[in-house]
Amino acid sequence: MILQTTTADTADTNGGNDQDPAEIAVVQEFDLAIKKLYSSWDDANTNGVVDPGEKVTFNITVYNQGTIDATDVVLTDYVPTGMLFSVEDNPTWTGGTATEPRSTTVASLARSSDDTEYHIAS
Repeated sequence: MILQTTTADTADTNGGNDQDPAEIAVVQEFDLAIKKLYSSWDDANTNGVVDPGEKVTFNITVYNQGTIDATDVVLTDYVPTGMLFSVEDNPTWTGGTATEPRSTTVASLARSSDDTEYHIAS
């Protein structure tokens, strides 16, 4: 939290105007939002249905809607039921197993911009 104190630089000659020095709290924070969307899949047998063994791709976008930059943000993704996580396609993700949550770190995410995004294919 940043505190700012303001004071008048001249004497108050009008006692009825109720002006006083004031402390105003300015809150600085990051506010993260995450969106995970299906992107594509490799329909190997061209039947139009996701079958075991076919690769499905999701895009994860992290937005910083706050007033300060966010650093070292740890993102954990849960593997959808019936799917396996591909370590080969996601070398920056660690921990977990093929069916358990995996994590990755976003080193820096700039503040408060609609186009500040970090995309991760999973």
